[in-house]
Parts: sequence; structure tokens; C-alpha cells
Amino acid sequence: MLSTGALMLPDVAAAAIGRVAKDQAVYNIGTAATASIGEIAFFCAPVDCVISNAYYLPTAVSTPSAGSNTQTLALTKYDGAGGAGVSVASAAIANGTPTAAFQAFSLGTLSNTAMSKGNVLSFKSTLVGTATVPTGAVVVEWVPN
Repeated sequence: MLSTGALMLPDVAAAAIGRVAKDQAVYNIGTAATASIGEIAFFCAPVDCVISNAYYLPTAVSTPSAGSNTQTLALTKYDGAGGAGVSVASAAIANGTPTAAFQAFSLGTLSNTAMSKGNVLSFKSTLVGTATVPTGAVVVEWVPN
């Protein structure tokens, strides 16, 4: 409760903030990868939630040479019970879409963003030619339902 003299007001702002507060799931890549990064689960939804944003936060520049040299970064959602995965986001580090140090690199348009408690997110990268995934973090922002 907020107090202004003798008048007591309910703290509705704090309640509203609690309803829309975002949380994050983070997967750190501690070594620059010049090969594909195998799929790894990194987040299990603790509650029903919706993914609101997904990006890669690199610590260095990565600009693959021209041509078909790419590292495709992908997020996949699984039901946590052995079912098949569905794509959530995917984007390629390429000559025309390089990363910049300490600037969010979007993982593209999100799909299949509703997660039930127990659903699992995984991350992987797929290399074509020569391209590097710099050290950094995959960040997924989510809000509870």
C-alpha cells in the first residue's frame, strides 16, 4: 500500500507490472564455433507462457565471406514428452546479415510461441561452408500466461 498522509491507496502499478513482467532463458556459447553446434535443450517452461522475443547477443563481429557461407541459428520447441519438435525461430549469420559485437542479432519471425508448462526449447546451429558463431548468448524472452 502506498501512503499519502492519512489516505491509503492500493499499489495497482506493482500488481500490473507483475502481470506483464518478462523473464529470460539464456544459453551461453563460451567458445566461438566454426562448425555446427549440435542441438542442446536449454529451457524447460516452468509455467504456461508465451515467447515474446528471441535473439543472439554476440561478443564479436562475424561476417562470413560472400557466397553460401552461413551459420543458421535455430530454436525448436518440444512438448517435453517425446513428441516431435516445431520451429520457433531461425536466422542465418551470413555475408549480408553479419553479427555486430554486443548488439542483438534477431532470430527472425517467431512462430509456435505458446508454451505449456514442461515444454522444452532447444538451440542448434547448422554450418554451410565457412562461417563462425562468435561467443555470446542465445536469449529468449517469455511472459507467463
